[in-house]
Amino acid sequence: MVMGKTTFLVVLLLSFSFVQAGFYDGFFDRFDDPTLNVKLEQQLLFSSPFDSLDVPVVAEKVVVPVTKKIIVPVTKVKKVEITLPPIIKITDSGFEPKEVKIQKGQTVVWKNERKRVNSLVYGLREIVDMKSEFIQPGDDFSWTFEEKGEFTYIDAVVIGRVGKVIVE
Repeated sequence: MVMGKTTFLVVLLLSFSFVQAGFYDGFFDRFDDPTLNVKLEQQLLFSSPFDSLDVPVVAEKVVVPVTKKIIVPVTKVKKVEITLPPIIKITDSGFEPKEVKIQKGQTVVWKNERKRVNSLVYGLREIVDMKSEFIQPGDDFSWTFEEKGEFTYIDAVVIGRVGKVIVE
């Protein structure tokens, strides 16, 4: 019988494995008894390599949290213009600023920043309907200008305080 190098190496490795695993010590002697052969075959067919281990096997549910970072590229930036209403401060020395320019339909806010004195903002000539109630210190009054023109207003509490709104 001619044996190739590969076959020889496989047989040699298997023999070495049997010796290392402890199978060789009397293992092949069992094959002389026919009843042992049947028992050995049944044992090999129906046994598990884990049968000899005395370790309980427990199945556990493992939950692994997954976080995923999503990066969304910004392709367009939309410029949004917000127009805040001009604020005219009512101070002890008068209106600041004394004159403002706005667009038609825009609102103007008067804020009383005096310490103790109330204020009344009244419109003259072109806007005689513009009349605030008493504006307490810290409070404000607003008016929306619906027409173009120059509109003069006064502080009806402190004489001589005058301002102007120019609507374009």
